[in-house]
Amino acid sequence: MLKIAHAANISTRTVKTESGNELELKYFDYKSTGFSPSETDLKKDCIVSGEYEGGLELWEGNVCLIKHLLDTQSQYSNSEDLRVLDVGCGQGQAGAILLSAGAQVTFQDFNKNVISDITPLCVNANLETWQSSSSNKKAHYIYGDWEELTKECSGEEIDRYDLILTADTVYNKSYYQKLYEYIRINLKESGTCLCSCQAYYYGCGGGEQEYIDFSDKFNEFDITKLQEFEDNNSIKRCVLGIKWKPESYTTSKEVPPPQEAETENFLSF
Repeated sequence: MLKIAHAANISTRTVKTESGNELELKYFDYKSTGFSPSETDLKKDCIVSGEYEGGLELWEGNVCLIKHLLDTQSQYSNSEDLRVLDVGCGQGQAGAILLSAGAQVTFQDFNKNVISDITPLCVNANLETWQSSSSNKKAHYIYGDWEELTKECSGEEIDRYDLILTADTVYNKSYYQKLYEYIRINLKESGTCLCSCQAYYYGCGGGEQEYIDFSDKFNEFDITKLQEFEDNNSIKRCVLGIKWKPESYTTSKEVPPPQEAETENFLSF
């Protein structure tokens, strides 16, 4: 179980995009509080599968997603009728941007303590900083494992979301099935999922192409690379746009069987 510091330490970071957009971002700087994200003696930034999935950290994948939202903000300037799901939201800054534009936003994270203590704190801090007239009353906070949450979803179009945000959630290939099913059960027929990720997560086995290949096996979604980023450490990141293929949309919870990759037949002589 996580040990969350109740005396919050909110810091400020300025996010700038190459196109000149800029945003002052508030985030919870847990490293300066002196507590560990787990009861065990862990290194900073550590993730413990099934115990702590990184929700205390402002990851760079989330920053890239925020940059993409800033560069495409004209699409979301009037979002009062928009339903948004921030998957693996952590501190929730990306979802807060849509909340400030008037959208109804559901923030989801694995850890209860993150979603109850840290996410609302950061969301409110950013709404105040941006002097947004939007109310946190349009925010909804849920926690839990994607597999269990999927079971609670109706799958009906009316309960689905126009926009799904997710960042740095494809780092672990063992999570791909339940992440895929959670997105699948929540995305509207005309909806879009914005997935921010690294080209490859060293030591974890997942990455951009790994998730695309996994998703393609089910032949339900079109995936497009919308924007690319590269930091000073030459780590390549991107934002993927995920949409239902024409005629593939379904409200069924049953995932189709994966299609085997085509192989060439060679004649032996």
